[in-house]
Amino acid sequence: MTIKQLSEMAGVSRGTIDRVINNRPGVSDETRQKVLRLIAETSYKPNKLGKQLAITKKNLFIGVLFHGYAEDSPYFGQVMAAMEQRLESLDEYGIKYVIGNTKMDRPQDIIAKLDEFIKMGINGLILSAINTPEIIKKIDELHSLNIPVITFSTDLPESKRLAYVGSNSYKFGAIAGNLMGLFTDGKADVGIVAGSEYSYNHQQRIAGFTDYLLSNFPKSSILTTYMNYDREKESYECVSDMLSKYKLNSIFFAAGGVRGGCQAIKDLGYAHKIKVVCFDLYQHNINMVTDKVITAAIGQQPEYQVQVAVDILVDYLGMNNAPVIQRYFSEPEIRVRANFI
Repeated sequence: MTIKQLSEMAGVSRGTIDRVINNRPGVSDETRQKVLRLIAETSYKPNKLGKQLAITKKNLFIGVLFHGYAEDSPYFGQVMAAMEQRLESLDEYGIKYVIGNTKMDRPQDIIAKLDEFIKMGINGLILSAINTPEIIKKIDELHSLNIPVITFSTDLPESKRLAYVGSNSYKFGAIAGNLMGLFTDGKADVGIVAGSEYSYNHQQRIAGFTDYLLSNFPKSSILTTYMNYDREKESYECVSDMLSKYKLNSIFFAAGGVRGGCQAIKDLGYAHKIKVVCFDLYQHNINMVTDKVITAAIGQQPEYQVQVAVDILVDYLGMNNAPVIQRYFSEPEIRVRANFI
């Protein structure tokens, strides 16, 4: 793949490709996002000799912290594998890294892990964490220590983070609301399963879902919302409880825990009887879409998110190139059963 071929695929000039690669201004946000997605999809590798020499001299040490575990959230399993692969590919730059995990509902553990990373001497951080005052304060402390933070997958917009990389959560929620309205002929009686009331990502998804559904399908209603903290066992219990207490014809998973929730739907005999919309395209969700337990799943392009987050941070630390925009959004990938048969 050459820069000429990439420019032809993107429908832009080679100069535009060069400005995006080198994080320079003069490109619209929409075009920049489009080119970055194309670079990720094609695994395009620019000439990097000069960049390699500059970054190698820095001896960079990057910290990555997720508020979730692969065993609780297959999404984080996908992300962690992609993150390790991306960081390993930068070994030629002399970049070292550490990846940590904490539970979503324990902000004190997140702060303790960040303190540990600081003592280890990280130069920059990629962080997925709930949006609480103490964590915002800790990000601001990292900023004061000249340790830039990229928020990943879920944002902390009131903090002094360098940039956010992830989905446009409100937009993704609105898409889910649109789908649910169509699937239920405009008469959705919905139960919502979210991860945490402190997850900015989840709350924005719920807001987008609710606003779109109720504005465009006025005969619909939100009957209840449960929190599962992105854990499968809690999700099973949440879904079991809401199905026993409410007359639902649909469930919206605004968070992880889809595997546990689907198991409850099947165990209680609601498979194929209610509509289910969720996020992420890992294998379990694909299987459930194929088996008609999940009506639609919306992918978040986790590999794209990982590549952009790492590249922005490395570019900033190694080349002193600040990100041109503050939010880098992945594109929604809607999948229904017809995609897999």
